[in-house]
Amino acid sequence: MHSTQPPPAKKAAKKKRARLKLGSTTIVIQRLKGGRTALVTYSPGDKPNTRRREKVEYETLAAAQTAFEMKERELEKVGAQAAGRMEDADRIAVSDFKAATGNWTPAPTIAEALAFYLDHKRALSSSGTVADAIDRRNTDALRRGLSARHREDLDLRLAKLKTAMGERPLASVTSECLRQWLAGLGVSTATQRNYLKIAGSVFALAVDEGRIVTNPAAKVKLAKVVGDEPGTLPAENLGIFLTALDPRSLATFAIQALAGVRRAEAARLKWDEVKLDQGVIVIGAQAAKTASRRLIPISPALAAWLALCPDKKGKVAPPVGTLRFDLDNARKAAGIESWPQNCLRHSCISGWAATESDLAKVAGWAGHAVQVLHQHYRALWTAQQGQVWHLTMPPTAKVAPKRGLKGEPAQEGGKEQAAPLADVIVFRKSV
Repeated sequence: MHSTQPPPAKKAAKKKRARLKLGSTTIVIQRLKGGRTALVTYSPGDKPNTRRREKVEYETLAAAQTAFEMKERELEKVGAQAAGRMEDADRIAVSDFKAATGNWTPAPTIAEALAFYLDHKRALSSSGTVADAIDRRNTDALRRGLSARHREDLDLRLAKLKTAMGERPLASVTSECLRQWLAGLGVSTATQRNYLKIAGSVFALAVDEGRIVTNPAAKVKLAKVVGDEPGTLPAENLGIFLTALDPRSLATFAIQALAGVRRAEAARLKWDEVKLDQGVIVIGAQAAKTASRRLIPISPALAAWLALCPDKKGKVAPPVGTLRFDLDNARKAAGIESWPQNCLRHSCISGWAATESDLAKVAGWAGHAVQVLHQHYRALWTAQQGQVWHLTMPPTAKVAPKRGLKGEPAQEGGKEQAAPLADVIVFRKSV
């Protein structure tokens, strides 16, 4: 017996929606020419009573319908207005952020990430530019009473930093930025270290003032300096050079050569600080690079050269232009081509380190730490080279009894002995 009931009707397929409105946001699927479709979102604009339209095209209707359903779920989950303003790129960025930080402990939230970004942007705007920071550093140097020579060197080096990064926000400068800047200067590693030290002082001041959090220069790693020896002159060239000098500049260079005074310190020295009657040169705290007072003995050789200098009043050094002129002429006359920076001072300290057993005493004369002497000057010269340098006398000097660097006469049988010519070097001008 067959059933008389009609077969069950097939369940009608749910019709895909092509339009949805949730709150003030509307999403619509539109058919385009060529079989393409588009998902269009109408959402509130940035200004009152305005609308914003976003349109994304898809190759097929199925792809557009999938996007429609995803958009619908998003609207229901986070709210129509917020979802309407989130672009596809933002949604991808949020997804990437969560994927990248998912294994962090604790994992940061989107709110924390946005807060961090806002703090960063505020720091960029409130820190000022690199040029501003450099100007503040120069003003601070003037306020602290640093020497004109020091400030001149500061201006020279920081001018290159200002040219390269002056308009950048100070907080945006990273250690890598500084490393690339130093590499592009085309100078030696030792000189790069000098630039880095001065640049670091700019950022250190900004940290102290609360305009940035950390000093990027502190994390810059430069290559190790190998063979960074102080530049010196051959010991036998000293007398030839000093003899060729104009008397007006003789004292300045003789004091650098035989008392180890820095070039900048010699430029500030006054004759009342060269105490010939007491046999010492006083480098005051205001004139010293290290801002500490020190006394340097005047050796017999130095006293003999200073005796040839006229007008021992006022400043020891003539104007800078005169010094450069006299230096160039004396080097030419003496046939000295190479002239390393501060080579007279370096030669003097090298001679001391080779002939004096008490390096602590030498360090006091030089204004250096004993460790620096061991690292840079010890074993740089032989004792013979040091004696030739420090016993170099002017051509008009008489051969005196043999004396050590301290000035004590050598005794033998209770009588002073005349020094052999090998111990007192006398140079005569060539006619």
